[in-house]
Amino acid sequence: MILFDVGGTLLKINPEPREIYIEIFDEMDYKISKDKLYRAIVYAKSTIEKTYDKSSHSNNDSFPLRFNSLLLRECGLPCDEASSKMITRMFANNIRFSKYPETESVLNELHKEHAMGIISNWNLDKDLDDVLRQNEIDRFFDYTLASKDVGCEKPDPIIFKMALDGMGGDAKDTYYVGDSYVEDVVGALRMGMRPIFVNRRNEPNPDNVPSVSDLEGILNLIE
Repeated sequence: MILFDVGGTLLKINPEPREIYIEIFDEMDYKISKDKLYRAIVYAKSTIEKTYDKSSHSNNDSFPLRFNSLLLRECGLPCDEASSKMITRMFANNIRFSKYPETESVLNELHKEHAMGIISNWNLDKDLDDVLRQNEIDRFFDYTLASKDVGCEKPDPIIFKMALDGMGGDAKDTYYVGDSYVEDVVGALRMGMRPIFVNRRNEPNPDNVPSVSDLEGILNLIE
């Protein structure tokens, strides 16, 4: 059995996330230079990944909210919960999706022999299943789970357990494919799953799980 993340893994986020933040900050009339904003984005991501407890099950704070709070603070802007939630929602609803060139062919190949499903930290107003249909990949999945529908997010082990129970699979026999170390790799490892890190952004590869540069690479890793 194989479970996937969506944004950044199966579907490309358009425009690039930092460009979305530029649009949001312009709309909010926040006077921040692009260079400062880019540095703040790198800092926020690096800080979360360095400080996130990679073994304990207790830290289940929302990754987007934590990220946006750090981002706002680093930019010298209001970083209270209300502000962080507002930026998180605005970011989500500015996202558009398109398939990566290899997405459909890889899913078609895997679908021949594997049951497949999705777990997504999905906070958009638009429906996850609708986005999958619009990108013509919905037919490959037996199961989808959106965080906004269940009240918890990756890497919370609860959302992984819900998917495993929903598909009737065992963690040790289930691959999880995603592009976020904290949300995808940490969450899957906690459940005893077999994560594969899709490193599209040329980040340092984690040393505890296999990494690939795009979906084509997983065909050589999944048994």
